[in-house]
Amino acid sequence: MKHLFLDTSALMHAYNELEKQIEEEDVVLVVCSTVLEELDKHKDGESGEKKFLARKSLKLINNHPENVEFVVDEIPDKYVVKTLFYGFDMDAPDNKILYACYNFMEENKGAYVDFVTNDNGL
Repeated sequence: MKHLFLDTSALMHAYNELEKQIEEEDVVLVVCSTVLEELDKHKDGESGEKKFLARKSLKLINNHPENVEFVVDEIPDKYVVKTLFYGFDMDAPDNKILYACYNFMEENKGAYVDFVTNDNGL
């Protein structure tokens, strides 16, 4: 089974491709709480396009509960932040998402995990 750990931009810009992957492959979408918070903010925001994309993304998640795994972001461990994430602002959403992916991979050693983003700055 393949796990796709998604950031907000990937979910918003590739929901059609993700839907196809769910239907054609043994895939689980991994979504952390920071991504859900960002989607929720965008769905009620002022930008028409972001609003539309966020709503489509949430619909994808809701339509495939058996193919979605939710991860609650944890407070970063000080040792890990001082080594792997040294200098990262752990209040920044992108860094929280990266840290959540790191934790997911640590907790699921041996699992096939792809981190998926459409963000040029991540």
